[in-house]
Amino acid sequence: MNGAVRFEYTTADDPALNYCLWEYSPVAAAEDKFRSINLLLQSFDYAEVDGRAFEIVEAIRDGIGNFRTVFGIKYSGGRISWEFYFYDYARRQREVSISRVLTAIRPFVHCDVPINENLPYFMFSLDLDNDLASRREKLDVVHMYVGNPGSMVSSGIAYAVRAERTTLENFYFFFDGCSQRQDAADKICSSAHFDETRLSVDAVLAPELRG
Repeated sequence: MNGAVRFEYTTADDPALNYCLWEYSPVAAAEDKFRSINLLLQSFDYAEVDGRAFEIVEAIRDGIGNFRTVFGIKYSGGRISWEFYFYDYARRQREVSISRVLTAIRPFVHCDVPINENLPYFMFSLDLDNDLASRREKLDVVHMYVGNPGSMVSSGIAYAVRAERTTLENFYFFFDGCSQRQDAADKICSSAHFDETRLSVDAVLAPELRG
């Protein structure tokens, strides 16, 4: 059980960061509790992923430092996979770059995606599954996020960067749940794929998500 062997506890010096790596004030002291990385490593154990997955995580931490990666665990089609998210809001003056992370994991992951570090991205993400960890597949896409000037709310545009082409993936808007709820509903309705006469917006903007 690699996850159990590598188990980590928080210290008084651990920063309090949310899923966008923004600082927040914790409601209680976090010292000597479980670090969130334990969940990631135990998910590797649960999925019986190739041991290189653990080495990839360590290579990322060695390459850019601790507390600079956000992870997501995904379950689809009966398979578990992972996505690692990296933020650096300094744009072109960034320290955490796509090139830097790809260089860190190069001993374990083959990737021939060309990267233009002149682009003003503030975030990127990489996908990991067992085929990638075991080197049966290469890393063929980097998800890159740029800003969306002119939007009235915090917003971003996601692109899939591949060796052969770059394609638009998604738009993200971050509304305040208290003051911008109607704006969020209006944004949902402003879609060529959503017909409010056939489906109520309340079925999308579910009550349990409105807070």
